[in-house]
Amino acid sequence: MKNIIISIITILILTAPIYSQDKDKTIGNDGSRYTYQGKQINMNQMLSLMEKDSEEFELMSSGKSTGGLVTVLSTIGGGLIGWPLGTYLGGGEPNWNIALIGGAFVVISIPFAIGADNDIKKAVEMHNLKQALTDNQGNYELRFFATSNGFGLSLQF
Repeated sequence: MKNIIISIITILILTAPIYSQDKDKTIGNDGSRYTYQGKQINMNQMLSLMEKDSEEFELMSSGKSTGGLVTVLSTIGGGLIGWPLGTYLGGGEPNWNIALIGGAFVVISIPFAIGADNDIKKAVEMHNLKQALTDNQGNYELRFFATSNGFGLSLQF
């Protein structure tokens, strides 16, 4: 009987990590959106997830601020392109030099957009890699306890 109880306890201890269901703490990317635990998250939420690691946080905040610059440059460029185009379509005499300046703003914003996207992707990869390493450490605690109904065994993971 003693051997059976020891065998059952050993099997429970060895198979517990197989059946544990911990929430996924990685950040997913489906192209244009980022998700965490099945829900869509924004840049501020991603920054708060990465606060603990300065390298990830720095990359993410750099990508976020560069993305803001890209938004400003491309908006100005689009407006400068759209103004003469609207004048032309309305039958007026457009100033195409303004459209060329707007095109320059748009072209200048492209490398910044690529850099911001790369910084954000790198930060997410680093975060996911560190989460995968820390999730597999296997912190388990086995406790024996007594209650009014008898003895018990508790395995916490």
